[in-house]
Amino acid sequence: MDFRERLREEISFVGLSNKELAAKAGITLRSLVSYVSGQSCMPSADVAVKLA
Repeated sequence: MDFRERLREEISFVGLSNKELAAKAGITLRSLVSYVSGQSCMPSADVAVKLA
């Protein structure tokens, strides 16, 4: 299971929308969508910590 799949599962598990998670993590919705869709590789370590 790669990062994209795990991120999708966790977003679904906690019941947040992409917009809500992006706001809570302090990143743009566009960045989050790129991580979820696989358009971008891995986020930087600081962004990954914010998403966690």
